[in-house]
Amino acid sequence: PPPDWAQDFRLPQEQVLQDTIKDHEDAIQNLYTSLDTAREALQKAQKASRILYEADQMKLNQYVRESFYVLGAELLPAMENGKEAFRAQLPNGLQATIDVKIFLNSLEIEPILALDRFVRDSLATEGRESKGILVVNMRPDSNPTERGLLLPPEAINAAQKTHICLITTTQLFNILSMRQKGVVSPEQFWQILFQTSGLANIPELT
Repeated sequence: PPPDWAQDFRLPQEQVLQDTIKDHEDAIQNLYTSLDTAREALQKAQKASRILYEADQMKLNQYVRESFYVLGAELLPAMENGKEAFRAQLPNGLQATIDVKIFLNSLEIEPILALDRFVRDSLATEGRESKGILVVNMRPDSNPTERGLLLPPEAINAAQKTHICLITTTQLFNILSMRQKGVVSPEQFWQILFQTSGLANIPELT
């Protein structure tokens, strides 16, 4: 090995090359950091599609909650008494009571009536006024574009009479996509839900 004093004798090009190597090392480290950040962002983005096929109720609840958070809602603490529904508050102060259900066949009426009772009970006992929104994942084992309309007229009529808004997870996913494309804003999305009694007027996946 060279003696210690040899470090005091360097050609000018040696220092230039060392600086160049250091710059490349810093650039590589920055690329690794950017790559890690992009991978984390991709993992979060990929979670959105799980609302289309998740058949586990608790997991679907969480994915739907995250979707509504992305769309500008402040998620309030979970319901008491073991209720699966959750509350969300909008920037304008309005509140929604949101329930999530999975149906392997067609939509049943009872979850609509149960959500309506809960919304009315909250108003009567707590003075809490909110919009009832039922998110339904229909036939999660099938391709979203092949599911067809699985909401029977009697279920839609029940939602209309109780002022409950129905939205499918395929519609919700479509809204997330439209938002990223700049086609619809979170404010427009929530306006649709709060003005809807029955099935939300949101395009399905095609």
